[in-house]
Amino acid sequence: MKGFNLSNLCKPRVVAEAEGATTGTVYSDPVDTAGYQGVLFLTDYHVLNAGNYVFAEMHEDDAFGTHADLEGSKVTPDTVDGAVWVDVFRPLLRYVRLACLRGASTARGPIWAVLYGKHGDVPVDNNVADEAVGVLVVSPPEGTA
Repeated sequence: MKGFNLSNLCKPRVVAEAEGATTGTVYSDPVDTAGYQGVLFLTDYHVLNAGNYVFAEMHEDDAFGTHADLEGSKVTPDTVDGAVWVDVFRPLLRYVRLACLRGASTARGPIWAVLYGKHGDVPVDNNVADEAVGVLVVSPPEGTA
């Protein structure tokens, strides 16, 4: 038994690559929350400005034609190189994405989505070719990595 550990209970993925300094809005890829209780988005901005902020949106399918902003999900970084996160717990529609607005020219880090609270079988398989690979070590002794 592996016991409680984060890597068995969540599914992290990069849903938008980092970008250099510019303005405008960037959207993450849609995240399918089917089978999970929620999704946590994480990113960072490199310039402090009131016009730089994130918020979450949801839609019934991954096309996001007509979407709904999620009330109360707006987060503005409060420091230079500040990380921001939005946790959408039990979304009412299946697909969720993060919108990153840049009112002032700034670089932005990658956007991560971490699905959590998987229904049914755990652990979650996080070793997916060309997406994410890693290893869980349990009570490891000192030695060669």
